[in-house]
Amino acid sequence: MRTTGVEINGLAATFVTIEGENDDINLCHEFCSKITLENHKESKSIWEFCELIKSKIDLINPNRIGIIERQSSGEFASGPLSFKVEGLIQSYRSKNVELINSASIRAFLKKKQFTISPKFKYQLNALNLALYLLKK
Repeated sequence: MRTTGVEINGLAATFVTIEGENDDINLCHEFCSKITLENHKESKSIWEFCELIKSKIDLINPNRIGIIERQSSGEFASGPLSFKVEGLIQSYRSKNVELINSASIRAFLKKKQFTISPKFKYQLNALNLALYLLKK
């Protein structure tokens, strides 16, 4: 099974893909990357971002794909641009893109221990989501 976790920070979406069964889990380095929406006001840039997301997901072909759900209100609420990026990713039609609450991921990780680690530190949250999607 192959899963992809996505974390959104501002205009950047971090993708981490893993595959495996039971305790044999491998990081798919070739599918781990950060994609940035260059200009959120320019239609051409938005379409290019959408096409890049679509082609990336088509290439990865995950069984499950999820985005870390961000807070919509409160002290740690996400900005409007990250919601725009989330909506563009969710508009992918060929796979159901799930929104997963970060509290659910943290609770899951307290119960399970994994030896896999990301190539870069900024990929950790997306990796944790991919592990959650693989095991839940």
